[in-house]
Amino acid sequence: MSRIKECSGCMGVLLIAVMAMVFVGCSEDSPTGPGLDTVPSKAVYIINGLAETLSVFDIEQETMTNDVLTVGKWPNAIAVRGDRAYAVNSGDHTVQVIDLDAMESVGTIDLGAGANPMQIAFLSDQKAYVTNNLTNTVAVVDLGAMTVTKTIAVGMTPTSVVVSEGKVYVGNTAFQWPSYGEGTVSVISTETDEVVGTIPVGINPQFAGVDASGRVHVVCTGDYAEVEGAVYVIDPSSDTVSAMVSVGGAPGAIAITPDGRAYLTSASGLLAYETSDGSVVHSGSEPMTAYAGASGITVGSTGRLYVCVPDWTSQGLDKLMVVDGISEELLGTYTPGGGAQCAAVR
Repeated sequence: MSRIKECSGCMGVLLIAVMAMVFVGCSEDSPTGPGLDTVPSKAVYIINGLAETLSVFDIEQETMTNDVLTVGKWPNAIAVRGDRAYAVNSGDHTVQVIDLDAMESVGTIDLGAGANPMQIAFLSDQKAYVTNNLTNTVAVVDLGAMTVTKTIAVGMTPTSVVVSEGKVYVGNTAFQWPSYGEGTVSVISTETDEVVGTIPVGINPQFAGVDASGRVHVVCTGDYAEVEGAVYVIDPSSDTVSAMVSVGGAPGAIAITPDGRAYLTSASGLLAYETSDGSVVHSGSEPMTAYAGASGITVGSTGRLYVCVPDWTSQGLDKLMVVDGISEELLGTYTPGGGAQCAAVR
């Protein structure tokens, strides 16, 4: 597994438009400020989709600073590797590179006109993969040179991407308005940067995570109507589906805690299951409703969950909710910027 904490939950523009939610909470908000006095060594970086800005939550000081810098048009994902963050801007067809120590943008990676990039995954400090949703490709990126070195044809409307055991797993949603086709996962060799296999999965595989044993958990959201969500678990040693977890509802972003519990966002609240045996802890029919409307979720090394609940009505009701991943206790609620949709941890 690569040493990466990334955003789980930034939705495409189409989904953002239909996911306007209202959240009722119970914690006090933290103070915010116009800028960072000092750059925190441990922080959560939050993409604000409406404001098109970055908020920074200082984990040790438990303070939020909003609109620290501007990101690109229609930001869709953020991932952190080392001392840099990478914001995926779908509207600009770029990946924005941010120096976290200086807290400034240091360059952009151009994915090409019409690419509509969705998510990014890292093989190393020098190499990454980005899904291009509208061109049905994956871009191979040289992080040092900030250039695309190759594009790889995959399935229709690729969205999710993760790296495990020297391979890249790309979730192809097969979305063609107004319906979804058969979901698949394209498997790419990182040695040759060629597709070496295709794995059938469920409807709308738009998010994925990797557990401690390297298994790939592909979140198939369903069609938001007749087909409910499920998670397909891929064994990277055989590139076959080894298990299917029927969580129900319409699950979205995924975060897997160090002790092996997977949490999923949904409109009705958080869902959860144990990665060890697939037993469902919180199903679509019995979700954690305090987190209804959550869009993004990520987890820190201590097992704390950071849940983004965006307010698409521009009333300032956005929330970052900090949750103990073991006890499931809500530890605090803070106010990020407008349309706080996803986050990454450093």
